[in-house]
Amino acid sequence: MQTEDNYPTIGDRLTFHHEALREISINTEIIEYKHLELAICRATIKTPKGTFTGSGVSSKDKDPDYIQSLLEVAETRAVSRALRFSGACVDKTGREEIAKATQSAPSYSSAKPITNGQKRLIERIAKEHNWDLNKAVGRILGSKSIETLNDLNNQEASTVIQRMKAVLVA
Repeated sequence: MQTEDNYPTIGDRLTFHHEALREISINTEIIEYKHLELAICRATIKTPKGTFTGSGVSSKDKDPDYIQSLLEVAETRAVSRALRFSGACVDKTGREEIAKATQSAPSYSSAKPITNGQKRLIERIAKEHNWDLNKAVGRILGSKSIETLNDLNNQEASTVIQRMKAVLVA
């Protein structure tokens, strides 16, 4: 899913993990909570690769538009960070992790084209793990739509390869 500000959502990361690993558990806990003032949560993600923890904070000052939902915002941020640490769309901050997006995603416009070696490696990893190539690449790059690997430049291809390998590391 592509958001208007080009940040991956928690749903993107969950879908990526379910498709890639097919086994994931999430546990959350409240670290601190002051009604209508502050919420701090911790999320623990367990996958076949290991256990990953992330924290999330929400406050009346940071998130004034969500003052009635500070706990939910903090929990969602914690889960998003833990998912990122576990290998889902790690190259970009999750939309839920920030209060307001003020920066756009990095530009790769001056990058060189994807190399043949990068194409072969991406295709091989996807094939070996029965991943839909276009879906995997889209999730990793924040849902960039591609028709062929030739639509990627070498920096984007490097990011895809690194993320694919990170998901596979046990």
